[in-house]
Amino acid sequence: MADMQVTAEDAVTAPVHMLRSDSGCDTTAEDLPEATTQQEAHGEASSRAIIRDGHIWFDDGNLVVRAGSGDGALHAFRCHSSVLAARSPVFRAMFQLPYTSGEPTNGGQCVDLPDDWEDVQALLKFLYGFSDVVPARKRDPATFKIIAGPLRLAAKYEMDSVLQQLVPVLERDWPSRYEDWALIEAEAALRRHARFAQDTSFRDVTQDPAAVLQLAQRLGLRSMLPAAFYELSRANFDVEPALYKPHADIALLSRADLVRLVLGRERLADHAGHIGSRLFTLVIHAHGRI
Repeated sequence: MADMQVTAEDAVTAPVHMLRSDSGCDTTAEDLPEATTQQEAHGEASSRAIIRDGHIWFDDGNLVVRAGSGDGALHAFRCHSSVLAARSPVFRAMFQLPYTSGEPTNGGQCVDLPDDWEDVQALLKFLYGFSDVVPARKRDPATFKIIAGPLRLAAKYEMDSVLQQLVPVLERDWPSRYEDWALIEAEAALRRHARFAQDTSFRDVTQDPAAVLQLAQRLGLRSMLPAAFYELSRANFDVEPALYKPHADIALLSRADLVRLVLGRERLADHAGHIGSRLFTLVIHAHGRI
């Protein structure tokens, strides 16, 4: 469900992707300390820790957004419904729904999202201007960490203005033109060689092509796929995980993408073999030995 795009019509007719809690989600800072427990939304018997976010918690906020990760704690963000509604027709449609009679709001709303809390935090930090500065250096791993979460949720909740701001950053690092890719790869190669003696992980100096491929497919950015697949074709997966980080997290790839990768590697190897044979023949002819 977290990967599904939500439309404004979904929010009005069947708001199952974003659930306004009907079971005691108070919105005052006093009611929600830094780490406490409450009854889980929708009458679940178990309770989960509620952790108040240290960045997104505004005293004048009228909305508490909660998100978790698996069976772990829920992270709570107190923000303004107008900020989300201005960027997303999905949120705007949901906020226009009438309250249920049993919903305790304390002057605000409580929304539970089925998304990873780190993605929600990254999106809210971006919307409020708290995001870390995107590095100028191309294909810096920090860039992907900053923009991936906001991009995932912006695509899901139809935040076109966010996509318009961040998609070009991703495309800058994974261009469709070979000339642009070659320049970026030359810079990345220098960083890898400079760090090799002290750092065995390429993923510490460049972006994970598997993660990039997954995000590009989710966003429908087909122009980025050749560069990501080519980078994957050069990745070394035969490393000891206890000692080294692989060049890419192959677990992120779908079965179909794994098949594409294997076939692509075979074709590249065959093509390289033909080129090598042709060059050898040309060299021999140039020296007059045939």
